[in-house]
Amino acid sequence: MNKCAFPEEITRLLARHRFGVLATYGGEYPYTSLISLAFPDDFRYLIFPTLRETRKYENLCHEKRVSVLLDNRSLEKSPEKLYALTILGSASETDQAMHAVFKEYFLQRHSHLAEFLALPQTALIQIILKKVILVEELQKIREFDCSPAE
Repeated sequence: MNKCAFPEEITRLLARHRFGVLATYGGEYPYTSLISLAFPDDFRYLIFPTLRETRKYENLCHEKRVSVLLDNRSLEKSPEKLYALTILGSASETDQAMHAVFKEYFLQRHSHLAEFLALPQTALIQIILKKVILVEELQKIREFDCSPAE
């Protein structure tokens, strides 16, 4: 797999997060959900599990475009060190070819969720990263496209 052409600073920030807020489109309004997440080493995908009977799964079946927010507000008290990462991408259930690989990446970060992943009603979702937007110091904004590195 090709690695995304993100600067090391961005991959370092992405790698430190284990949880995020997923935004899906719910028809009338956007819908947000807290998710446990992981990134494979190439940072082309974000992976998370969900039950197929959830609103987020239903929303993903109707609209694949999503965003995920990662931030450090609960860890950082100094406003000049705050950041938020918004990940824009396209979500779908993992295909059979990649399911075992993505499951292993996810369990490396969240081994306590092995039983949850083993449930037949659990779907493993992959988000193909399209863009990451970094907001620092409440006003400094930088955007990074996820195009494969040369």
